[in-house]
Amino acid sequence: MAKLVYKGKIKGNDVVYKEGCINYYNQGGMKMNLMDVVTETGKEFKFQCLHPYIIKEYLEGNKNYIPDDKLNEVIIKEKGKPTLRYKSKKVSEFTVEGRRAKMFLEKAAEMYNEIRKEIFKELRAKHKDKGLEKVITNEQIQEEVYDAFNTDTKAYGLRLYKDDTKRFIKFFSKIDKNTKKGLLNEIFSSDYENKEVIEWLNQNEQDLLREAGFNG
Repeated sequence: MAKLVYKGKIKGNDVVYKEGCINYYNQGGMKMNLMDVVTETGKEFKFQCLHPYIIKEYLEGNKNYIPDDKLNEVIIKEKGKPTLRYKSKKVSEFTVEGRRAKMFLEKAAEMYNEIRKEIFKELRAKHKDKGLEKVITNEQIQEEVYDAFNTDTKAYGLRLYKDDTKRFIKFFSKIDKNTKKGLLNEIFSSDYENKEVIEWLNQNEQDLLREAGFNG
């Protein structure tokens, strides 16, 4: 099973990076690294490395750097254009497609390794070289426990209102009318203002806001 190492933003790009993925191309349990990148313009990149260096090992070894991976494949998707796919086994100096594959993979490796270095630096700085086992902090675990056992609808909804707009909207849409009113009282008594949620409420819950006396 793949180990999710990182999910977040690197220089404006949405990045999902996994290590320890099963490599079906080779026998003997070889592993590979995979990275998906979506740019701010919507262009998608998928990178594959069959013979990787593992970030976890370099974090645990208290290293200041991570060696470059050599890519085996890159896939590039852009709306309205044909999907591009280049593999290392197609690289050749003797054909146009072979030279094209070489150039695309070189540029892809540059992008992939630059992002991977940023991931490494972020994990190393944030978790003080304690390895990927420490990626989840005690505070985050405590929050997971709180969520699992929390039965106070208003307190839970208020926390979502402050921390997670999407989950709040999904949660608010499912609760009953009276509970919504009670939660609205908590929200509008709070010093915190989530403008995205307020805009959503004004667009989707006008009748409830008016009935609850929050029609401004």
